[in-house]
Amino acid sequence: MNDIRGYVKDSWAGQLQAGYFPGTSPFGIRADATYGMLSAREKDCASCSDPKVWTVGGDVILRWPLDRQSKLNPVLYAFGGGGWADFSDVDARQIVPTGDGPLDLSGGHGYWDVGPGVDFNIGGAHLYAEGRYM
Repeated sequence: MNDIRGYVKDSWAGQLQAGYFPGTSPFGIRADATYGMLSAREKDCASCSDPKVWTVGGDVILRWPLDRQSKLNPVLYAFGGGGWADFSDVDARQIVPTGDGPLDLSGGHGYWDVGPGVDFNIGGAHLYAEGRYM
């Protein structure tokens, strides 16, 4: 993301997830699908398009419950996996130059990901926060 932020800026994304955790096993699996947009930078590329991205992926998750008796029911977890990302509406001026040549994000690309997270309950909502390196 650090390189691409020189050409586009953060915007919005929506994600759907489904997971399966057998019984009390610390291991589980998760599938996700995301659709989002990277906004064009007005300062240096006002007429550029807003690139779109969709991803489909899957992860293996290892969970560590912290306090099953509390109302928050916090669970730390770590995950790793991969998937496929497809970029569209990438303007030629948004191609990222690198030491190895231009990085054109257009089209589909495989990826791998890893990261930590925590899920918890607040009221009737089940929420999570995680960091993902792709």
